[in-house]
Amino acid sequence: MSKVQIKKRGPSLDMTAMCDVAFLLLTFFILTTKFKKDEKVVVDTPSSTIEVKIPESDVITVSIDKKDKVYFTVDKPIREMVLTAMGGAAGIEFTDAEIETFSNMEMIGMPMDKLKAYLAMPDEDRAQVEMEGIPVDSTNNELGKWLFYARGASSEIGVNPFIAIKGDNKASAKKAERVIAIFQEPPNLLTKFNFITDLEQKPKGL
Repeated sequence: MSKVQIKKRGPSLDMTAMCDVAFLLLTFFILTTKFKKDEKVVVDTPSSTIEVKIPESDVITVSIDKKDKVYFTVDKPIREMVLTAMGGAAGIEFTDAEIETFSNMEMIGMPMDKLKAYLAMPDEDRAQVEMEGIPVDSTNNELGKWLFYARGASSEIGVNPFIAIKGDNKASAKKAERVIAIFQEPPNLLTKFNFITDLEQKPKGL
């Protein structure tokens, strides 16, 4: 009498639930990821072996590009306060739309007498305009004012900002010296600030 042979079946795994989880995670990361905007001004910093971590917030940065033009960057929570203060000192009143445009900008590098017209431009036109840089001359030291009002706004919200200079490795030493002098001149009188550089590997044995 022949025996009944039972077909052997390999184990099966239902992947439906696993695929659902994978697609949910993918959707979550796509919707929550914030892409960094392309920098309008590229600053190629020199390298250094000194490592100081830059905070993710409460940072005031003065940048110098390879053409020796100076730019100012401040965190979004106080940008509106700083622009309003600068406008008041210069006798310029910015519209709500201009203030919103400024709040969405990564950095500013325009003289105050041209800033309002720059902010009023359509986005497409503004993207084609090369910023002139913030005046740092002794006769027209707008950088010192930006720094003063930014520190004041930070103080109002109870923040002690991290202040840094980000200079291109092709920027002139004379321009960097002028920026440092502005930091140390009244009314700012800053003696402690940082330089942003690219980290290079320390030589062995140090």
